[in-house]
Amino acid sequence: MALTLPGAAIDASSAAAVGLAVASVSLIVVWIDRFRRGRVTTASDVAEALASALFASCASAPELAFGFVFTALWQRSVYGTWTRGVVHAVLLVLALLTALVGWPLVPGHGTPDASALLGPLPLSVLISVVSRYLAQNLVAREQAGARQSALAALSAELLAAADRDQIVSAAWVATRAICAATPHAHAIGVEQGDSGLRGYSSTGSELPGMPWPAAGLDRSPEARGLPAEVLAQLHHRLGARISWVSLALPPWASACPPAGCWSARSAGPR
Repeated sequence: MALTLPGAAIDASSAAAVGLAVASVSLIVVWIDRFRRGRVTTASDVAEALASALFASCASAPELAFGFVFTALWQRSVYGTWTRGVVHAVLLVLALLTALVGWPLVPGHGTPDASALLGPLPLSVLISVVSRYLAQNLVAREQAGARQSALAALSAELLAAADRDQIVSAAWVATRAICAATPHAHAIGVEQGDSGLRGYSSTGSELPGMPWPAAGLDRSPEARGLPAEVLAQLHHRLGARISWVSLALPPWASACPPAGCWSARSAGPR
């Protein structure tokens, strides 16, 4: 935006300058919010498209909007699904097409050069597809490296562990690192306490509605599922529909009493 805005504001009328200012601030807010949240929403994609249309309509030439549109597509490629990414690219294309109608309405503008705007438009969709393919491969490699580092650190910790508590502590450190490197992955440990079952997430924060009633969970070693009320709490906590794989840990493998200890990993939103 810093490189694009000066050229877009050349000989701008007061109305165009106000439009450029509003569009620029809106775009910057969307980009920073996307980066800080690490995810995208439909509202943010629509807001970016509307702000892009306003910017292109108020710029000294509509095609100057490509100065930030291409880089915005690269940033957007590391968030969300393929389908949402293509929809985002289509929204930006429609936004720039809208500028062909909106640009003549701004005081001081005449008839836009449609060819200068329409020529690079197909590149927007192409860049969206290529950048998403490259970004997903790079992110997957980075995540695999992080998981490998976590397991390597765990191996070193296990060699130095002298008792069961140290082993369990090292395992949960590795669990947190692996979940952090795996999208939509969560792990919890459920242990039997004096007042019932207590669940702790991979980040160590206690889940809402705890402790769970001790009678609400099957304590048998063959247990492979959490009760419906427990799953409902997890769904509410994580804000997504998830699938859980539950593993009952034998007493010798955990710091929990023989009554039971469970870990669960979500398969991600469906």
